[in-house]
Amino acid sequence: MSSSCKISPTSDRGTRSSQWETYLEQEIQRQTRVSYALLATTSEEWAIALNLKVISLGPLTPADFRSWLIPHMSAQGLAIDESSSVLSLFYSYVQGHLGGAIALARRIWLAHEDDTKLIQPHHVHRAALALVEDLSITFESLILLLPPSQVRVLESLALDPTDSPHARDYIQKHQLSRGGGLQGALAGLEQKGLVYGAKYGYRIALPLLAFWLKHRLA
Repeated sequence: MSSSCKISPTSDRGTRSSQWETYLEQEIQRQTRVSYALLATTSEEWAIALNLKVISLGPLTPADFRSWLIPHMSAQGLAIDESSSVLSLFYSYVQGHLGGAIALARRIWLAHEDDTKLIQPHHVHRAALALVEDLSITFESLILLLPPSQVRVLESLALDPTDSPHARDYIQKHQLSRGGGLQGALAGLEQKGLVYGAKYGYRIALPLLAFWLKHRLA
């Protein structure tokens, strides 16, 4: 890595007080083994206009998720019985989304009071419900900001996940717009980081949002 790093603000909206740029530059200078720096964010129009390379990170696989969760729970003094349904239940809520996994793990850490320190399925379920309830206002606000066509597609994918949203039967079943309208909605949701593209089967990228939508519509 070069011994110097220049970070130029590209937008007044993103610079704020430039604290994050300064912090990042200091960290890059301090680290001796870093070969690259990765900034993860939702791409905006200014990023596309500058032809910046955007790398989309997919969900963790169950194996990678397991190798992350168990030691992190152990560091908090909590254990997971791998023969139980805890791991599969936890993964079903977050579906490999690391941000959601961190939020759910923290909720379990804070709520767990059993003397056994052994995580049970009901701990995961209870924590997930409480977390989604806390996020409900955020999710509601997000839905209000989306165009109706994108909301319709998002709701359809939450209720009835599919890797073929363009299929005629799926379009008819959920009364989706045909052709360019559907493709435009999918592209818009993917750009906003709300839906993965074809590579990951058009899954909703925020599983907790999918969980909230499903129960809201049921």
